[in-house]
Amino acid sequence: MNLRGKITWSILLLILFFGSLASISTYYLTKKEFTTQVTKDLHNNAIALSHELYQIMRQSRDIAKALANDSLVKEYVTTTKPSSAQAEVMLDEFKDYNLGEMYSAIYILDKDGIAQISTDPRFLGQNYSFRNYFKSSIAGNDFVTTAIGVTSKELGYYFSSPIRSNLDDTILGVLVVKLKTEHVERALRNHVSAGYEILLSDHYGIIILPSDSTKYLHSLGSLPPDSQAELASTQAYATAEFEKLDYDVLMDIINQGFDSSKIIEIQDVHDNRDEIVAIGKVEDFPYYIIFEGDMNIIDKVSIRASAVIAAFVLVAAILSVIIILIVVEVFLRQQQRTEQKLLEKTTDLERLNKLMVGRELKMIELKKEITSK
Repeated sequence: MNLRGKITWSILLLILFFGSLASISTYYLTKKEFTTQVTKDLHNNAIALSHELYQIMRQSRDIAKALANDSLVKEYVTTTKPSSAQAEVMLDEFKDYNLGEMYSAIYILDKDGIAQISTDPRFLGQNYSFRNYFKSSIAGNDFVTTAIGVTSKELGYYFSSPIRSNLDDTILGVLVVKLKTEHVERALRNHVSAGYEILLSDHYGIIILPSDSTKYLHSLGSLPPDSQAELASTQAYATAEFEKLDYDVLMDIINQGFDSSKIIEIQDVHDNRDEIVAIGKVEDFPYYIIFEGDMNIIDKVSIRASAVIAAFVLVAAILSVIIILIVVEVFLRQQQRTEQKLLEKTTDLERLNKLMVGRELKMIELKKEITSK
């Protein structure tokens, strides 16, 4: 192989080497970037869903507060024996506030926790003084909680507000609205995608709405004794025993009063897999959104995407080598043709030169012969 060929092949081998190196580097960098982006998306989804749930719950809280300050409500609770006509007017008022039938029940509790009027007639006369929403609101606070109804046997989100007297601001009773779970479920379903799980937890760490139904009413981790006692006394979920999922890290975050959002990596013992978890609080409400991303699925997708890009880089390098080989081959062939033509012309010139020199030599010899004669 001549020098030109050696140089050409050296260049081609260098291109192939650095192309392969670029392909490997692209694979690892793309894989890392893809995983980082998935993590960011998980975090952003947790924030977006938290905000969406906040809007739903804020509306419900505002309705409870508005009704508690409604003049018809205050008139009703201060009437010793409301007439059936008053009750009908009150129920019509409740229906006007129940936009889109978001609430399964709107009702008034007196100072003893007895339901005086309700859009769900099953509630009438029932004593709810043991419920934490009654205890908090009768003490003068707006309150939000989740519980399974002892009457309806249905899970709901309860928003309560104290009904105060216009005269001396004393508390006359409690106004309660019970939000249907389907409105929260719909928001959650809109964010569910392959490889992800979503959990909605209350401030105790009890999962009240999971995308995987097998985790319903499980605790994220071990419940502190005071939480167990409170759940038992309020009968929030009709049980005091909750199967735990060993998400102790998440449980600690909630117990510490975490009020923002963050990303952590955990070992999910329940599902036997590594996960990226995004947790976010639903602003000033006692709920936490948890997004779980299966690292195995994320890795598979990132590896697949990275491999495609890396393969493209490698193919591009190989094609570059092929194109350069073709260009060099064409160039060399053209150069060879040019050299051949030059060689042929040189040969012709040498032949002509020899003829001319031979002729001159013969002329010189003839001149010598003539001169000698």
